[in-house]
Amino acid sequence: MFIWKLKPILTAEIDIPTFVKKSKKARLSSVWIKVADGEVAYENIRDSMAATFKSVRDALAAERIGIWGWHVPHGLDTPTAAKEAKLVAKIARRFGLAGILMDAEAEANFFRGTEAEASLYRLFAACIARYSWQDTRDL
Repeated sequence: MFIWKLKPILTAEIDIPTFVKKSKKARLSSVWIKVADGEVAYENIRDSMAATFKSVRDALAAERIGIWGWHVPHGLDTPTAAKEAKLVAKIARRFGLAGILMDAEAEANFFRGTEAEASLYRLFAACIARYSWQDTRDL
């Protein structure tokens, strides 16, 4: 399951336990929640939603359901791609994500980089997979 906007989902489900119960009933192994768009942390993890996100993560983890972060990269050039990748690594560490899903859509407003920028994202993904979140703090 992927979630674009977490707050309306939780509002529709009434509360976190009901959301988790439905996720478990659907036999989900993970949930993808949008965490960033380009160089900006997404509303699901900003301000008061940060604590809510962590509560959802913990409740799902108690049922062995992981949370993956969903990021929409824009990566117009190498410096921008590096900035975005660093942001996503920090978010992954801060929120204890099981992984990151890179949604490089082909439309004009989304990923605009070349193979070089895509390679930079792959490098960060490899670093994240290879090392613990603690080890990526200086990326």
